[in-house]
Amino acid sequence: MNKRKLYTILSIVAIAGLLASIGYVWYQYISLTDKAHTLSGKEIATSWVSVKNLIQALGTSVAICSGVTLVTLAILLLSINNGEVQVVYVKKSEEKQYGLDTSDDDQAEMGKNHNASSMESILAEQSRDLKPVFEKLLSSVCRELEASQAIIFVAKRYEGKRILELFATYAYHIAESKTFHYEFGEGLAGQAAKEGKQVVIKNIPDGYVTVLSGLGKASPAELLIAPVMYDEQVVAVIEIASFKRFTRSDEALVTEVTRLISNRINSQFLEEEVISLVPQASLV
Repeated sequence: MNKRKLYTILSIVAIAGLLASIGYVWYQYISLTDKAHTLSGKEIATSWVSVKNLIQALGTSVAICSGVTLVTLAILLLSINNGEVQVVYVKKSEEKQYGLDTSDDDQAEMGKNHNASSMESILAEQSRDLKPVFEKLLSSVCRELEASQAIIFVAKRYEGKRILELFATYAYHIAESKTFHYEFGEGLAGQAAKEGKQVVIKNIPDGYVTVLSGLGKASPAELLIAPVMYDEQVVAVIEIASFKRFTRSDEALVTEVTRLISNRINSQFLEEEVISLVPQASLV
C-alpha cells in the first residue's frame, strides 16, 4: 500500500472517530434529558458526574482526533500535489516515448519562418507589363512554400459582371489559345473573390486542378486561395496548389504577398485601370 492510500485511510478513520465521539456525547445528553423527570435528585447528581467525566474524556478524544485529522489531511494534500507533478512528468515522458507528444505537431503547424523580401524585390522591378513580373513572383512563392502550382487571376468587369480571368501562372499547363474566367461566386477562386477571404481547401473537387510532371498526373493535397484587395475591392486572386499541407506561416506569407501585389497594382495603375489589366477582347 502506498503512502497516499495510507494517508487517505487514516484521514477517513480520524474523521469517522471524530464524528462518532460527537454523536455519542449528543446521545448521552438526549438520554439524560429524557430520564431527568423520572430520576431522584441523588440519581441525577450521580448521572451528571458520570456524564461530566464522559464529556471530559470525549473532549480529549475529540481534540486528539481533530489533531490527527488535520495533520493527516495536510500530509495528504502535500502528497497529492507531489503526485500531480510526478504524473505530469511521467505522462510527458510517455508521450515522448510513444510519439503522443503534440508539441512537435504544433511546431509543424506553425511551419518555418518565411521571408518575403525576394518577392518584394521582384515586384519592385520596373516593367509596364505585369504578366512576366507576376510569373516570376509565382515561381518565387512556390519555391518558398514548396508548392507545385500557382495562378493569379485578375478581376475586371465584363458586360456588367465582375469576373476573374487567368493572368499569370507557374507550372500550370494551358493551351495558348485557351482562356479561363469565372464570375465572382463561381468556382473556388470566384467564391474566394466574392467573400474576400483567404481560404485553404483540403477536399479538392475531382478534376479541379492537376499537376503534370515526368511521372504523370496527380492531384494536389491542398489549395490556398487568397484575394488581393485594393480600396476594399478584390482586384485579383492568387491560387496555390501543394502536395503538402499549408502551415500558418505559409498562410501568413501568402497574406503578405497579396499586400505586395496590391501595392504594385496601386502604384502602377490608376484606379479606373485596376480592373482592366487584361484586354476585354480576350474573353470572346
